[in-house]
Amino acid sequence: MTILTKYLIREIIKHFCIVLGVVITIYLAVDFFEKIDNFLEAGVPATKAFWYFLFKIPLVITHVLPISLLLSILVTFGLMRKQNELIALKSGGVSIFRLFKSVAALGILSTGLLLLLSEMVVPAAMTRSNHIWRQDVRGGATLTTRENIWIKGDRSFYKIDQYDPGSRVIYGLTAYYLDDRFLFSRRLDAKRGVFEEGRWVLQGLLAQEFDPITGVPEVSFHNQKVMSIELQPDDLMQVAKKAEEMNYQDLRAVIRKIEAEGYDATRYRVDLQHKITFPVACLVLCLIGTAVAVRSKLKGGLPVIVSYGIAIAFLYYIVLSFCISIGYGGILPPVLAAWAAHIIFLCAGGLALISAQ
Repeated sequence: MTILTKYLIREIIKHFCIVLGVVITIYLAVDFFEKIDNFLEAGVPATKAFWYFLFKIPLVITHVLPISLLLSILVTFGLMRKQNELIALKSGGVSIFRLFKSVAALGILSTGLLLLLSEMVVPAAMTRSNHIWRQDVRGGATLTTRENIWIKGDRSFYKIDQYDPGSRVIYGLTAYYLDDRFLFSRRLDAKRGVFEEGRWVLQGLLAQEFDPITGVPEVSFHNQKVMSIELQPDDLMQVAKKAEEMNYQDLRAVIRKIEAEGYDATRYRVDLQHKITFPVACLVLCLIGTAVAVRSKLKGGLPVIVSYGIAIAFLYYIVLSFCISIGYGGILPPVLAAWAAHIIFLCAGGLALISAQ
């Protein structure tokens, strides 16, 4: 490792730690003021609230690590530009590609770190954080397993095979209702349910009404029927296991199970590909950051350069979110939806680096 490479990596890491610390603090502060009322109303002890926010830090790091790396690169090169170090390096025959080579090593290392965090740390941490939110803040009315969703109501239990939060559709619903003696009074089995205008429209419904004396069920079948049941989309959003709580193998298992039961697993397939490809954002933003920071025609000082970086990062996340969203809708294949934004900005960053030479 050359002296120049050591110097660049040391300076970028120094600024990276500062930027990452500031961004995490702002993120948690905003989240704290949004949720503090919920914790106070539920009477949750301060220690539980502390652990809730502590367990969210790994997820926050995975979200802001790429942009923190981008800003640290821009700050480092911006300070070097201010002190005429870039001019000295170019005069000494150091090319822009040589500078990027040093930065790329840090980008590759960050990509690996982000991948490890997403696979090994974030799922376990978010499971605990969400458990505190569901059980202590929301009153413990819901519980989850890896394979199915169970929700307890007022003398009722609901089992759901799958819930699609985007379209608010449930698949494989089984509802059990109890009477005053805690005996079964009714059972509903539906293949599919859609939440429309504040009520559930159940399709492929098999209803069983149990006689309170004999216990013999009266069975009826309905192709489609509007039912008033306790389930609400908000309840399902709280209980449905999120992709951030699962690692690669867990997501693969969920996809296999959903598809084996004949349901659509497009959303989970997109999440699986996104989990693999998102760490690449570190390397892509390293390329773009270097290309922007070393341009000799760029006017303005450090604030201008940082502003460019924030704008680029904002645009990057908008394009990435848009591609993921249309992947959820089935417009793009999951692999292309997850890679599209990275490919677009990788090409743009490569062209910008070449033109900056």
